[in-house]
Amino acid sequence: MKKSKKVKMAEKKKKPKTFCGKIVGFIRGFWDTTLTVDKEDKTALIKTTIRELVVYLIFLLILCLITFNMTSTTYFYYTTVMQNLFLGTKASDGNLFENINTIEHWWNFVAPDGPFVNGVHWDKWYNGMTNDIAGDENYIFYENKLLGVPRIRQLRIKEDVYSVHKDFQKDIKHCYAEYSTANQDTDAFGDPTSDAFLWKSEAELGGSGFLSPDLKIQYDGAGYIQDLAQNRNITNMRIDALKQNRWLDRQTRVIFIDFAVYNANINLFCVVRLTTEFPATGGAITSSEFRTVKMTSEESTWGTVNLVLEYIYIIMIGYYLIEEIIEIRMHRLKYFKSLWNILDVVIIILSIVAVAFRFYRDNKVSVLLSQLQKQTT
Repeated sequence: MKKSKKVKMAEKKKKPKTFCGKIVGFIRGFWDTTLTVDKEDKTALIKTTIRELVVYLIFLLILCLITFNMTSTTYFYYTTVMQNLFLGTKASDGNLFENINTIEHWWNFVAPDGPFVNGVHWDKWYNGMTNDIAGDENYIFYENKLLGVPRIRQLRIKEDVYSVHKDFQKDIKHCYAEYSTANQDTDAFGDPTSDAFLWKSEAELGGSGFLSPDLKIQYDGAGYIQDLAQNRNITNMRIDALKQNRWLDRQTRVIFIDFAVYNANINLFCVVRLTTEFPATGGAITSSEFRTVKMTSEESTWGTVNLVLEYIYIIMIGYYLIEEIIEIRMHRLKYFKSLWNILDVVIIILSIVAVAFRFYRDNKVSVLLSQLQKQTT
């Protein structure tokens, strides 16, 4: 007669274990779960349940500590200060950035004494003396290092994409449609000696797409660009050259102003994008993004503690990954019949993606900052 499963398990337990067998059994015990232990062994089931609960609480505590350390009131105040500087200062025509309604209003915003130029160039102290911090004129509020130089970028559409209705062709000569990738203009225009009037692809600029928060239009990272300078006078000359050569006209559909600053006192970056859209309906719609982020490790006691917590988190993700593999191998497709099991798998996958992105971000930031330091204006 064939022996039952219970009898086989009982005989297996009676066999004396070797030293190596005990070590293997001890190590495998770390990954015992309520899905892998013998259900009839109540003592082992209780111990496993308690151990799983304790390990999960430790995992949850570490995750909370890492998450809460990623934000603080400092982020809020830093963002507010930068927003007030560029969004809360009026131009010479009395308009704030959010009140821009024409191309002329936009030129007033970036004028020599406008909110934008005064915001990115702090070349004078309150007593009128020249600001000579580190020999550069690119510290905002005397504390925030402007990384590289600001970039102005516009996207344009082709002329006469659609024909004017026959009843109005005598009075209206040209038609300018809404923006789309198919309608995007890539031809040179204006001053042929200036690179600002030459279209560049998204790959050339290393840019990325942008979804308009108001019009819900997807803009790509290509376009016509003008990089400004660290020196106020050069910045004003470049902006004035654009204005004199009519860099903006009826074919312009959106303008981006992009720059980033770093505050060493609080180890935070603020990435700024000021967007002005000129829809086919006329007028202008403005929006802004001020993203305050921490991209580099903090060289302090708490920074070291947080780094240790992140490595512990990675180890625990590896622990749970092995645990789920064992359970799937034992129960096969039956494992996925439980919603909680599926949720465990999803959490592990998302955690692995987050960890991979963390290492990618650190490497990318390191490369970009080293390149930025080598650039000259």
